[in-house]
Amino acid sequence: MKIDKIEPKSIKDILYDQLKTAIIKGELKPGQRLIEQELSEMFDVSRTPLREAIQKLETEELLTRVNSGGVKVSELSERRLKEIYDVRKALECMIVKHVALEWKEIDINQLAVIVQKVKDTLNFKKDKECSLLKRLSLDASFHNKLCQIYGNQVCIKILNQLQTQISRYSFIAMHQNQRFYEAAKEHLELFDLIKERRAEEAVGKMLEHLTRAEETTLSQLKNLRDRLIV
Repeated sequence: MKIDKIEPKSIKDILYDQLKTAIIKGELKPGQRLIEQELSEMFDVSRTPLREAIQKLETEELLTRVNSGGVKVSELSERRLKEIYDVRKALECMIVKHVALEWKEIDINQLAVIVQKVKDTLNFKKDKECSLLKRLSLDASFHNKLCQIYGNQVCIKILNQLQTQISRYSFIAMHQNQRFYEAAKEHLELFDLIKERRAEEAVGKMLEHLTRAEETTLSQLKNLRDRLIV
């Protein structure tokens, strides 16, 4: 078996990953200014890879250019949240309908692997090893696999472009543990409907799933905003 060579991560990619994670987790606050000199000294790197990482984060709209110079962490927006979920509902309901009607055995087996991991998380509600980022990754894996099974490259590109912002908003919702376990159970229900090729019911469940996620995130976002004001 031939194994492709694994290229080590560049400094730019490492910086990008660390800054992205810090933004998603809220360690870098919405509206916070990022000073290149300070970051360069903190990470002990030159400005060139740092600027490249910052540019990539700007492209993903996690950072925003400031008129007076430099960048800041992009604000969290109720309007943007609604826009993201409007797109998700339209695309993912279409995707789940197609997958339920057209899946092949290899598809359902791959999805079953993710579903088993979801089941495992339900068995250790108080397990501290199940971090927020781990929960977030598992949630994204389920949705990404459905998109891959569908195979429409335009949909894949759109959802990939939204994924970083989805992760940022979803991290807020996942702070409410109850929502995570509800979402996990909804994934299991979706899987059963897909496996039984009950397409219309799967569409309804997906819409319900995304609507609940949006409502929970909106509520958490308002709570976060109120705390910041106080």
